[in-house]
This record gives sequence, C-alpha cells and structure tokens, in this order.
Amino acid sequence: MQVLPGGEIVTTSKGETKPFYTDAVVFEYPKEAIKTPAGEFRDILVVTIPEGGPFWFRDVYARGVGLVLHEHESVRGEVKYTLVRAKVQGRTYPQ
Repeated sequence: MQVLPGGEIVTTSKGETKPFYTDAVVFEYPKEAIKTPAGEFRDILVVTIPEGGPFWFRDVYARGVGLVLHEHESVRGEVKYTLVRAKVQGRTYPQ
C-alpha cells in the first residue's frame, strides 16, 4: 500500500497497481490531531465512506507512519483497530 503525493492510496499485488478505495470514499486532511496508544499524530489523512449505507468505515493515516486507526460498522457490528506500538524507519512509537 502506498499514499501518492496527491493523496490517492494504491496497492500493488502481483505487479499490478490499483486504487485501494472506490469513488464512494471521502478524503480529508483535518487540522486536529488523532491520539492513539502509540502517540499523537498531527499530519493525517482521513478516508471515510459516509454513514447511512450498509457499510461505514474510517481509516486514519499518519504521514511517515501509515495506518494508525481503522473503524468500521457493518451488519455484524462495530470494529475498531488502533495502533498501539510500531517501529517505522528506525523510529519507535510511542516515543
């Protein structure tokens, strides 16, 4: 998975690169920080499918780290994954 300079998220599998998300998603660059057990992240990209349909999700990516929060809700219920700790490019989270 890779975030391109324009904000598009793509994935490569077996030599083929494709968009990771469909046209139904909304991309935002909020000014407020997101807090996880791994730390507070300010330079973030939030990708959501708006609520109201059969499936809703929100992914939060931090620059230089990757996915730090994922939430989704479907007919099976609500699920939330949060980054607790990581080591990315020699940097350890939480610091």
